[in-house]
Amino acid sequence: MRKLLVFTIICCLLLTGCTAIGTREGENQDNIQVLPGDIEEKELETYTIYYQHTDENYLIGQQHNISVPENRWVEEVLLQQIINGPANSTMPIKPIINPNTRVLSVDRNNDLFFVTLSQHFLTPLAGVPDGWYEDEGWRQIVMQQRRMAIYAIVNTLTETGPYSRVQINVDREGSGQGQRMTRGEMGFVDNPDQLLESLGRNHEIILTPKAIVDVVMQAFSTKDWDKIDRYVVTDKAGNYKKPDSEAFMSSLRVLDLSVIEYSVFSTTTSQDGQSAIVSLNYRIRSKDGSEYENDNVSIRLRQSEGLWKITYASMNQIMNVSNE
Repeated sequence: MRKLLVFTIICCLLLTGCTAIGTREGENQDNIQVLPGDIEEKELETYTIYYQHTDENYLIGQQHNISVPENRWVEEVLLQQIINGPANSTMPIKPIINPNTRVLSVDRNNDLFFVTLSQHFLTPLAGVPDGWYEDEGWRQIVMQQRRMAIYAIVNTLTETGPYSRVQINVDREGSGQGQRMTRGEMGFVDNPDQLLESLGRNHEIILTPKAIVDVVMQAFSTKDWDKIDRYVVTDKAGNYKKPDSEAFMSSLRVLDLSVIEYSVFSTTTSQDGQSAIVSLNYRIRSKDGSEYENDNVSIRLRQSEGLWKITYASMNQIMNVSNE
């Protein structure tokens, strides 16, 4: 009877879902593998798991509601969720690690956490040609993905609380024993011949409100109007309604603004995590060569489809090329 009850509990909990950070769009199914010997789960807990943005070299956190068997490490389950890939969501995120990768072992020593992954971690995701290493373009793409995967692991695990650094080893020979890889093998450009050390949290690689402002301001200089359009939204109250994409990008082309320089000097996020203010200084050039400066501008952002986006009212402040 007890075994039947435990099995029923596990089946029910496997149907629990996940929601994007800052959103309440409904629940998605988590794929928690039940292993022989697993015993009753703890109560559901919410964890943030990081995946790569589909278009940008940034990580986005997705919230997962997970119940972990009492005889398993929560970190092991979180690692498996990264490998499984994101749950169903409207968020623009994609898998970041080869799905055949296995978590061979985990361990800890004070605030340092150790992870050993199977050799499959070094195998690129589907779509990469066999001769990728001989092609400079593909090699850069694979190494960038590998570096992003490492920080997805580090940022996910350091967010659980007790750890400040993570050491990642790989069983490259398939012997069951992990070893430290060089920084170059793991996608790091600087000091490529040194062994990869334990890594701390990398906040700069997360798509925060500041990062969104960086992406948009840089898009002005590259004339990437489509990218700007993707990160602008009507404010929550419905004021300053954003035009449709075609009309909005047409206005951007007509203005043809270029950002000369800018700096973000503070970010404030609301208590509920749904809105943020980024304070911005910038100097911008119009298509006729005139330059305009604006200091201490409050750029407002809000959560939309699991992403931070700049409100259209704040975008109008940037587009209003006037020193009045």
